[in-house]
Amino acid sequence: MALEINSVSPVNSDVVRRTANFPPPLWGDRFASFSVDRKVMGRYDEDIKTLKVTVKKLLMASTNEPLKNVGLIDVLCSLGVSYHFESEIAQQLASAFDSLTSLVDALGFDLYGVANLFRLFREHGHIMPCDVFEKFRDSDGKFKEALIGDAKGMLSLYEACQLAMNGEQILDDALTFTKSRLESLSTATDQSSPHLAKLIRSALHRPLNKCIPRLAARQFISFYEQDESKNDTLLKFAKIDFNRLQLLYQEELYQLTKWYRNLDISANLTYARDRIVEVYFCWAFAVYFEPQFSKARMIVSKAVEVMSIIDDTYDVYGTIEELRIFTDAIQRMNLDVVDELPEYMKCVYQTLLNLFDEWDDELTKEGLSYNTSYTRDSFKELVRAYHVEAEWCNKGYVPGVEEYMSNALTSSCYTAIAMCCFIGMGELAGNEAFEWVKALPKMQVANQEICRLINDTVSHEAEQKRGHVASFIECYMKQYNVSEKEAVEASNKRVDCAWKSLNDDFMNQTSHMSMAVLMRIVNLARSVEVGYRYDDGYTNPEESLKFHIDSLLIQPIPM
Repeated sequence: MALEINSVSPVNSDVVRRTANFPPPLWGDRFASFSVDRKVMGRYDEDIKTLKVTVKKLLMASTNEPLKNVGLIDVLCSLGVSYHFESEIAQQLASAFDSLTSLVDALGFDLYGVANLFRLFREHGHIMPCDVFEKFRDSDGKFKEALIGDAKGMLSLYEACQLAMNGEQILDDALTFTKSRLESLSTATDQSSPHLAKLIRSALHRPLNKCIPRLAARQFISFYEQDESKNDTLLKFAKIDFNRLQLLYQEELYQLTKWYRNLDISANLTYARDRIVEVYFCWAFAVYFEPQFSKARMIVSKAVEVMSIIDDTYDVYGTIEELRIFTDAIQRMNLDVVDELPEYMKCVYQTLLNLFDEWDDELTKEGLSYNTSYTRDSFKELVRAYHVEAEWCNKGYVPGVEEYMSNALTSSCYTAIAMCCFIGMGELAGNEAFEWVKALPKMQVANQEICRLINDTVSHEAEQKRGHVASFIECYMKQYNVSEKEAVEASNKRVDCAWKSLNDDFMNQTSHMSMAVLMRIVNLARSVEVGYRYDDGYTNPEESLKFHIDSLLIQPIPM
């Protein structure tokens, strides 16, 4: 039974508390007043049904020409419509990979084609060897200078390098070679192809493998529209599909906003960030855009919203005495302890218990009730990590780098969020998926590290001003007696290594873990690249996230 959440007064005038002065929410009544136009949705559905048949025929017919087949698959993936043909594409790529040698031979010295093939196979979990790029190097091991004239090939190679695994020196060399030259091409004033220059700038800002799927699709649709070799049927299909799904996302945000407003966070917990739309964008929509995961997006959004409030309670508002009581209450997860909490914490605690009751009821009906036990445990572990940081902050303690990271990987939230992501996936994420993440495979540890380090790098200055616990940057500066710049460089290097570890383990996990599960972890890593790589977009969405949210969740693509 859901608990009633009553309005509380969070302020105790006798206690001196920190404040963050977070910016107000951006969206007002934008999603609260949303109304679905069923006629428009119906027209989209009919068009998609018709076009899907046509596109599937194109896909099946292309199997007679392997290079044409993989090229078409690449376009479908880039346009964001490959989810319509998941099983067909999986089978066709597996078949094509069995003929890899003949495909590479047929491409010859076509750098663009070889690099695209490399990226496509690795994106789908097929370990295409990196020595296919040896033929593009001179006898001294350096990449041929003549390649500089092939801008499309250089860009394709740069994107392929983002799928590098540990120990692939040729890809490290290729990344250095392509990045410096692409930077020059992107700013050249005599650029003969402004369209290509724009593509290059986009890739340098955020490579495909570090971009959330729907953002990558939206960008590619714009680029593809200007491509002289475009297929108008594919373009129309992608545009209609994008706009149809956008209506679904708006409907979800309407329901989510209504749930959030019923909590009355802005009145009950004035210290917390009011970011329900950003929560949805960064950790639900980013992780799975496909229509069949609508319920999953709602579950993740509610869960991460509560995590965000708890995070702000520990980082900004709670006293150490209150946080000790709250930590103990979360470990017990029991209605009986509500009265032991300070008034303002009761709202948070009741909301959390209500969520688990809601999930228990739904999953019990589906025979999947065991899922919530994993998620409960991950919440408890997360709060224990928050508490460790609160105690460090209270004592003014700056731990060593590895001591910090051993706790900070958990406090990144990325294991708790991963568990929540699996809840709404039904049988696609069975018991083995929860056990797998709980055991912290390499790609999950890498996922946590990417989140923690990117977040720390962009937010540490603002957090230190309000008395936050030391971040990786401060810990590294103290331990190694180096400047902030050197600490940031060390953090960035660790992120690069973590991405290689994530790629490495992703390739090796595909034989015994479903792609549906693995892609949730990959997309979580991508979400932090979009939300935090250049600024703390979640806390200050005006700087970067506002544009993305507007273009992906509000503005339809002109037909």
